[in-house]
Amino acid sequence: MESAIKARVLRAIFLYFFCFVFAEPGRTLEPRLFVLSPSVTIGPPSILVININNDEVVASIPATNGPSGVAIAPDGSKVYVSTFDGTIIVIDPATNSILSETQVGTMLGGLSFLPDGSELYVVDQGSILVIDPATVAVLRRLDWPYSTPLDIKVHPAGRKAYIFNDRNAGYMFASIVDAPITADFPSLDNVDFGRDIAFTPDGTRTVIVTGVDDGGCCHAGQTTVQYSVLDTVSNERLVHGFVESGGLGGVDTAPDNQTAYMTNPGAKTPTGADIPGILVLDIISGAVTDRFTLPGPTFPGVLTEPGLLKLSPDGRKAYVVGSDGTGYTVTVINLASKQAIKTIPISLTSFPNNMTYKPWSIAVGFVQTGIFPVRIDIKPASAPNSINPRSRGKIPVAILTTESFDAPTVDRTTVLFGATGTETAPVHSALEDVDRDGDTDMILQFNIQDTGIVCGNSAASLTGETLGGQTIKGTDSINTVGCK
Repeated sequence: MESAIKARVLRAIFLYFFCFVFAEPGRTLEPRLFVLSPSVTIGPPSILVININNDEVVASIPATNGPSGVAIAPDGSKVYVSTFDGTIIVIDPATNSILSETQVGTMLGGLSFLPDGSELYVVDQGSILVIDPATVAVLRRLDWPYSTPLDIKVHPAGRKAYIFNDRNAGYMFASIVDAPITADFPSLDNVDFGRDIAFTPDGTRTVIVTGVDDGGCCHAGQTTVQYSVLDTVSNERLVHGFVESGGLGGVDTAPDNQTAYMTNPGAKTPTGADIPGILVLDIISGAVTDRFTLPGPTFPGVLTEPGLLKLSPDGRKAYVVGSDGTGYTVTVINLASKQAIKTIPISLTSFPNNMTYKPWSIAVGFVQTGIFPVRIDIKPASAPNSINPRSRGKIPVAILTTESFDAPTVDRTTVLFGATGTETAPVHSALEDVDRDGDTDMILQFNIQDTGIVCGNSAASLTGETLGGQTIKGTDSINTVGCK
């Protein structure tokens, strides 16, 4: 029986990741980080979108109703954001635009998909809402017998959900429930202040970062924070441990199924000096095998509360949300060198009314991004656009600024041009008003011999990216000459 369950789990994991392989026609799959930013600089609450390929901010999407949770559809076609006023916001990641905003509850917390994408589970006050992602309609409401649930993570096999629950004066614990929820709610013993959950990629282990019941459980002098590793089939707690100083904030697992990274935001030396860092956990043994202190003088205090953490899909980088004392940032960390390589400011600590706002949730995953169509003009001011494929000269190609696109935002180091748009890089580029319409365009020169254009071709294309990581493509007609 147990082997059959594990086989079902592994099959579900395979299907879950298999859906990332294919995108809709005209779209590509790219890794993105979504951060719920309560306020961007002095602006309204927003959803910050970061391109993991180059760690650049792609978009800041307004969410004035207070974002509280974020989940990426398994096929990457949409992103769903829950809010504190009971609304579900649906985002098209290809355009980073809001498709819909639908009131479904009272005050929503975390949300999580079934692996096949057919249902979205959202925590609300006193209940779990099951949402149809296509219509954002409430399919059913599951009563929750404890106090207010705050976050939910559906296991990749779709059979269980792990729920953090608010109880009385901030008391929280992790519960394991079958989906749909039954009357049986076994919970972890001696845990308090639930913080974060991560599954191993193969789905066999769950790492939970929690606190410890005030009554204590294990040894004298322990702190109030622990981590637990559970067997996701039997629900057995395999290993657990405690942190000597500073507590834990966030956790994520590496592609090897054996390593987890946990933020240790408030750690101090015996003399009281701050040494925020990241702990490396051996999931099998439960031992902390390494700890590296972050940041350094360049990145002061980035691991203070809340210390949320996500790894890039390839496991090479960690993205940590923390405070530098004046506001919240996303810090990008190279896990091989254990060095912070970039920080991205995301919010202030408070609005002028002194209410404190924190980044509540982050998500990493592959999304379907559109290839943004741009206007190009091969051989500007020439008609037809005649090209002699045997020529050893150069050909000018302009990327034109339009109402919907600003040509100077193109990263010219990413531009390629030719028969398919993937052949050759420019040998020269400049910014000028090519079409004399009063705005700035980009003009590039390419060696004709490197373009792959042959006699009989009727079109050529240009591809590239903007400085924000948006993929672009433009095509124009050509007329090949000198072919006889």
